[in-house]
Amino acid sequence: MIRNPVVEHRAALHAALGDAVRLSIVDELMVSDRAPVELQALTGLESNLLAHHLDMLEEAGLIVRSHSSGDARRRYVRLVRGALGELELSVDRTPNDALFICTRNSARSQLAAALWREITGCGAQSAGTHPAQRVHPGAIAAAERSGLDLRDAIPRRFDEVAVVPLLVITVCDRAHEEIGSDQGWWHWSVPDPLQRATKREFDDRRRSARANRSDLRGRRESSMSSRDAENAIKQLGVLPETGTGQLRLNLTRRLIAETLGTAFLLIAVVGSGIMASRLSPSDTGLQLLENAAATVAALIGLILMFGAVSGAHFNPVVTLVDRLLGTIRTRDALLYVVAQIAGGCLGTICANVMFSLPVVALSTKVRSSGALWFSEVLATIGLLLVIHGCVRTGRANAVPFAVGIWIGGAYFFTSSTSFANPAAAIGRSLSNSFAGIRPSSVPMFVVMEVIGALIAYALIRFIFPHNHSEAP
Repeated sequence: MIRNPVVEHRAALHAALGDAVRLSIVDELMVSDRAPVELQALTGLESNLLAHHLDMLEEAGLIVRSHSSGDARRRYVRLVRGALGELELSVDRTPNDALFICTRNSARSQLAAALWREITGCGAQSAGTHPAQRVHPGAIAAAERSGLDLRDAIPRRFDEVAVVPLLVITVCDRAHEEIGSDQGWWHWSVPDPLQRATKREFDDRRRSARANRSDLRGRRESSMSSRDAENAIKQLGVLPETGTGQLRLNLTRRLIAETLGTAFLLIAVVGSGIMASRLSPSDTGLQLLENAAATVAALIGLILMFGAVSGAHFNPVVTLVDRLLGTIRTRDALLYVVAQIAGGCLGTICANVMFSLPVVALSTKVRSSGALWFSEVLATIGLLLVIHGCVRTGRANAVPFAVGIWIGGAYFFTSSTSFANPAAAIGRSLSNSFAGIRPSSVPMFVVMEVIGALIAYALIRFIFPHNHSEAP
C-alpha cells in the first residue's frame, strides 16, 4: 500500500481525539489557553495522567506548551490554530460584549478590544491591572494599519470598569496570574510586544487576536469554520516589513546583522566599482553597469539573508522612517544607525584591502552641485516609497527584489547614481576609487537624504494611510 502523508496525518488527529478526555481538553482550548493546573482542575485528572494526554495532543501537533511571560515557572497550553483541519468540534460559543485585561492596558488589551468590536460587531472594553499613562505608540500604529483608531484610548484599571460583561478575557500571563483563574474567565496567552516594541511584535499580536476573533465570528455566522478563518488569516498574512525582523531576536543579534549587512553592501558597491574600473578602464558607462549589477545582486541577497534577523535596514533613512511610523524604539533606532555607519566604514576598508589599496584612502571625487543634491532627494523618496508601497499593499515578500531593481535602475536615471543612504555615503568617502565621494561632499548628501526621508514619510502616510497587508 502506498503511504499517503495526508491520510496518515488525519488518522493521527482522529487517534489523538479518540479519547473523551483529550477531546474535552481540546474543546476547552478552543476558547481559552490554560495552565496544566487549570486543566487538571477541569478534568479531575492526576498530574501524570494529564501529562500523558497533553503529550499525545502535542505529538499530533494539536497543542503547544510555552512558559509564562509572568511567572517563568508556570506553563500554558495553547491550541494550534488550524491544526484540526476539517474536523469539527462541539464547542459553540457565540461572541458577546467582552472585557480584555492585560497588565498595562497599553497594547495587547487595547488592540484586542478594537479588533473584537470590528470583527464580531459586539461591544468591547479593555483595562489593566497596573495601567500605563498612555497607549503605546506602537499599538496605535498597529491599529492604524488595520484601519482602527486608538488615538483617544486611555488606559484604566480593571476595577474601574462600571459594568463588567459576562465575557472577560485576560490576554497577559502576568495579569491572569495576578487576578487568578477562580473567576472562570478565559485566557489568551499573548506575548508582550513592548519587550521589543517593533512593528513585527505589534502586528503579531494584532494577527493573533484577529485569528481568535475570526474563529468566533465564523461560529456566530455559521458560514466560516475555524479552519476557514485560520486559512483566511494566513492568506492575508505577509512577511514582516524589512524594518522589523521576523525572528524577533534580541537587540545584540540584530545590531550584528545590521553591521554585517551594511558592511557586505559596501564591499559590493566599492569592490565592484574598483573591479569595473580595472576591467573596463576606458568605458565609464560599462563601469557603471558592472557596478550597478553587482550592487543589485548583493542587495537582494543581503535583504533575503538578514531580513528576518534585523529587518535588513542597512540604511539610516530606512530606520528613520520606521521610527517616525512608531515601529521601532528611539534607542534601538539610534543603535541601528551607529551599526550601519560602522558597517559601511568596515565594508569600504575590506574592499580597499581586497584590491591592494590603502586601508583608508579618502576619496578625491567631488560630488557637489544642486543637481546632485536634488537627485539624492528624489532617489531617497523613491527608495522609501518602494519599500512601504510593497509592505502596505500586502507584498512585503517582494521588497528584496523591488529594492534591488529600484537601486539598479536609479544608478542610471539619477545624476548622483542614487546613494540614498547616509551610511553608504560616509563609508564610500574612505575609498579613493570609482564609487568614492570626497568627504567634504558627504554632509550635503546626508542632509538631502534626510530631507528625502521626511518627504517620503509624509507621502507614505498620505498615499498608504493604512497597512492593507492584513485586511479583515
